[in-house]
Amino acid sequence: MGGDYSAYLKYIVLFACILAAVWFFAARAGRTKTGAIEKCAAIGSGSVSVLIDAAGDVTVIPYVKDKYGRGRALPAPVFLKRPYTPDLLGHNVRMAMKLCESGVPGTDGELMSKLGTMEWREFSRNKRNISIYCNPKHGLVFNTTRRKADGSYRFNYAGFERVLGFDAGDLELGRTILELLPRCR
Repeated sequence: MGGDYSAYLKYIVLFACILAAVWFFAARAGRTKTGAIEKCAAIGSGSVSVLIDAAGDVTVIPYVKDKYGRGRALPAPVFLKRPYTPDLLGHNVRMAMKLCESGVPGTDGELMSKLGTMEWREFSRNKRNISIYCNPKHGLVFNTTRRKADGSYRFNYAGFERVLGFDAGDLELGRTILELLPRCR
């Protein structure tokens, strides 16, 4: 009877190990299915303007420096229609900033064509703007702006209005933009 008992015990231990492994992998798969926030890649460079119209629709325009060191728009704006969540807004800003890594500045005509307008003053009418750029020493810098009569925008503050770390998540990016929006004029 001693030999039969040890074989029976081996089967119970084997069954318990298999059950524990199944439980472990099911729990692990369940965490990703429940929408756990995954760590986003850090943003290391880039500059964008986030323009939001009265209806809440968003246009994100990425900028890169031209051969003279001036900021020039890429002819690749990112559009986002309402309704959207803060994390989707943050994700779109992240993707636009990613375009800056290998982007080549376009002409004003190319950008206006993508924006569906003839001139910047017409496009920027009734749109609030938040500027976001990477500062190597401080992180992601957010500045609200004020629209001028010629359609251009000017920072509301001389310094950094809000700064996030390079590893800020999509939700944090989107929430920061939406929190700062009332300060735009």
